[in-house]
Amino acid sequence: WTKRAGKSLPSRPKDWRAWKLSGYFHLRQKKTESAVAEFAKYVDLRPDTADSYDSFAEALIQKNDYDKAEMNLKKALSIDKDFKHSVERLAQVYELKGQKQEARDTYQRYLALEQDEAKRKQTAEKIRALQ
Repeated sequence: WTKRAGKSLPSRPKDWRAWKLSGYFHLRQKKTESAVAEFAKYVDLRPDTADSYDSFAEALIQKNDYDKAEMNLKKALSIDKDFKHSVERLAQVYELKGQKQEARDTYQRYLALEQDEAKRKQTAEKIRALQ
């Protein structure tokens, strides 16, 4: 890590793992703008992976930028249609945007992908609450 303009940045700027880790560190610290910038760099370095767009969307959700989060989640799912984290997050975005039918449909899609029984039960409860 190096210090530039008062910010810690990965010392290897082409190391996508460092940008991803730094993004999650800042996301957990509620430093949303830093996380968004770091995940954007992760997407630049790994445009071929669903995970990069999903991580970027997670920060955008924390920023309350639901439209941009939706766009990135759809991009992630265009790369890997069964990337369950993106399916679940997309359902959450629809829910946050008040799009109940889309949220229900997407949560149903998530149920088909999720194997963990506790998560399946929580998701079924969310679907019922959206009725």
